[in-house]
Amino acid sequence: SDFSDSSQFAFTYALRKTPVALRVTPSALSFALTSNITITGYNFGLLTREVSVSFGERKCRIWESNQTTIICQLIRTSLTPKEECHQIRDLYNKSCIVKPENFFVKPTILVTSRGVADAMEESTLDSRFEIHNVTPSVGSELGGAIVSVRGVGFGSPAITSQLMIAALGTFGDWTKWTDTEVVFT
Repeated sequence: SDFSDSSQFAFTYALRKTPVALRVTPSALSFALTSNITITGYNFGLLTREVSVSFGERKCRIWESNQTTIICQLIRTSLTPKEECHQIRDLYNKSCIVKPENFFVKPTILVTSRGVADAMEESTLDSRFEIHNVTPSVGSELGGAIVSVRGVGFGSPAITSQLMIAALGTFGDWTKWTDTEVVFT
C-alpha cells in the first residue's frame, strides 16, 4: 500500500516501486570461485551506478543492469584461518571456524533511487564447497588411476574456464568436470 504526507514536501512509500530479486543464475557458486552472476527480477532502476549487490560479505562488481536484470561478478572468498586459530583445541572455538556463517545466501541489493530489494527464496545462492567422497581410495605411485571426486561447489566449464587439480603434488588432467564431480587421471 502507499503512504504519503500531504505536506509541501512529500515522500511516498510504494510497494509497487520496491525492487524485487526473483532468481539468481547460477544458483550455486562456491565461495572458492569467481564468476558472473545474473539476478533477474524487477524495479532495478535504469542506471548501473545506482545499483550495489552483495551476497553476505562478498561484494558483487556490477557489469550491467536494467529494470529486470543485474549482471555482476562475484569474487571468490579467501577463507584463511585467523592468527589465533592454530591449536587443535581451536577446532571447537566458534570464532576460529573458517567458513561462511551461512552457505545459502540471498542477495542484498540496494538501488539508491528506490531502496533495498526484497529477495525471494528462489534468489538464494548456494556457496558451499565440500568434498563428499574420493574413489578409488588408493592408487599406484606410478599413476594411471582414474580418480573421481564427488561433492558440491566445484564449478564447471560453463562457470569458469580454469580447473587445477593435483594429488600429492602431482597435477592431474581432468576428463569430466561438473559442479558435483571431477574425474581426473
